[in-house]
Amino acid sequence: MGRNETIRNILHSILAIFVLASCQNTNDINKIVSNHWQQDSIDCIVDFSSCFSFDWDICYYFSSKCSLEEINKDLGIQFNEFDDTSDRMIFVHDNRITYTQDWYYIPDKPQTGVMLDHNIRKLKIKKRNARFRVEKKHDMYLLIPIYE
Repeated sequence: MGRNETIRNILHSILAIFVLASCQNTNDINKIVSNHWQQDSIDCIVDFSSCFSFDWDICYYFSSKCSLEEINKDLGIQFNEFDDTSDRMIFVHDNRITYTQDWYYIPDKPQTGVMLDHNIRKLKIKKRNARFRVEKKHDMYLLIPIYE
């Protein structure tokens, strides 16, 4: 193998690493909560105020029981990415949506990923108070808001 071919292979490998790294969503709430759990499963607290790479002021949570009309009324802005079978978190900064994440549940399969306490239909939480206690149940992480 010649020197130029070796350099070309190294550059291709570096490019592949950058492409793969850029495809990962560093704001994925499932990954963030899972990583916090791995670091401190005894008394796991996740503080959303320092977890994300986007700007936000308010986080809203809406269970699948909330209608699009109700979501838009609470947000005060238009939300169009609606599927009535998912729970969702919507992050807002300066009256615009900066990030959303949905969770879809299949009744016949064990629940995985993140879930808020099933008694919470909707939640509005400011960035400075966005702390959650985490409990793990099988492959599901239950977020319990810490109200201060």
